[in-house]
Amino acid sequence: MNNKPEIFNLAEFFETRLGIPLAIYHGIKMLLYSMFAFLAIDINIIILLKWLIMLDMVTGVIKTLRIPEAKFSMKRFWSGLLAKCVLIFIPITVALVLKAFTEDASNFVDGVLKLIILTEGISVFVNLMSIHKKEEIESQDYLYLIMKMIRRFFDKHFQRILKKYDDDK
Repeated sequence: MNNKPEIFNLAEFFETRLGIPLAIYHGIKMLLYSMFAFLAIDINIIILLKWLIMLDMVTGVIKTLRIPEAKFSMKRFWSGLLAKCVLIFIPITVALVLKAFTEDASNFVDGVLKLIILTEGISVFVNLMSIHKKEEIESQDYLYLIMKMIRRFFDKHFQRILKKYDDDK
């Protein structure tokens, strides 16, 4: 008799529930890990972000079950999960762009990742507040503000490059 608790296995979930072969799952995982290494992104920060995303999803589901007027929907759940997974492309994009201009952009990328972690933490707390009060509590879209900040940073960088190019003529 096996008394070990069952642990959620993401690779097994992808294969059995979504029909994605293990080789493809492991290939994608290896690609992401090698990209993190190439870009000098701290994998521990990524793991922390992963756990906060899962905690946010769990508290979000509990919130929809606890608030009478909220309706749980699998379509909304999967859409939210996909949107959360896309979060990882924000720091990867920043790192790839900065890699073209400087060898070490790790401080900026770590800062962006930590801001995303902060937004996930805020989201968990807002969910917990909603669960406690049994009512929807509005939350500001901090992720959009982060993306605007990154865009301003890139715009300023682009303007400096154009100015340098014009000065060289």
